[in-house]
Amino acid sequence: MPICLSYQAKLLHKLRYDWVNPVLKLNKGDNMAKKVFVCEDEPAIAKLIKLRLVADGIKDVTVFDNGEKLSEHIKNETPDLLLLDIMVPGIDGISVLKNIKSDDKTKNIKIIMLTALSKEADIVKCLDGGADDYITKPFSPAELSSRVKKILR
Repeated sequence: MPICLSYQAKLLHKLRYDWVNPVLKLNKGDNMAKKVFVCEDEPAIAKLIKLRLVADGIKDVTVFDNGEKLSEHIKNETPDLLLLDIMVPGIDGISVLKNIKSDDKTKNIKIIMLTALSKEADIVKCLDGGADDYITKPFSPAELSSRVKKILR
């Protein structure tokens, strides 16, 4: 049993280290002022994403736990990037994507879909619908950093 606990402790330490100690540093001078919205209904995942983005130098990160709250807020304040889960309560992520891309005020928002759906049809539907990138869960923190960095250039 102690071997198992030791292994779990090491794994948790590594996971925490990977999430808050970025491998790829963003150019903080350019990204400190960037605004990122995250729409994720799982609190633990949302917290880890926010920690990683802040560690990468993005200080303005707002988390929404459902599509309705995000849709209402985005009418008044637009982000530079949106990390959007498909399976969120209220308005689902694909509908949010369609609404954002069909509105002249919000159509230029960069969107990365961040979801557990990994079927080709889901990926194609989102990319054809205007998403800039698509990341499937589970994902690595380094990959998330790299893709965010690419979009925010």
